[in-house]
Amino acid sequence: MARRTGLKEPQYPEPKALPYITCKEAISDLENEEFAEKKEYSSQAQSEYQIWSRGDSGELFNHVPSDISLLNQRRASVVKQGGSELDLPNWLKLKSRRINPKLKNISSQN
Repeated sequence: MARRTGLKEPQYPEPKALPYITCKEAISDLENEEFAEKKEYSSQAQSEYQIWSRGDSGELFNHVPSDISLLNQRRASVVKQGGSELDLPNWLKLKSRRINPKLKNISSQN
């Protein structure tokens, strides 16, 4: 963030620690099929996050689920909860990671 010389430094609120949630807790209530308009949820919210996310709405809008390749499904199945791409065996890593294992990106703390 930048600021003009001579202006007061901005005041930021204290960071709040949010509870850890899994992908399943966040999106397991989403549909597997695509629809353009709106559709009622077919199930009750499965987590506190889903209750919060839905708010007062009982409907999904313009939902487009994405396909995941078999390779990415395999990658996801290998990484344990709380893990990262660094936990993948070499043959499942992205080519750029195999060539340069110290490569940094936004999904890694290393």
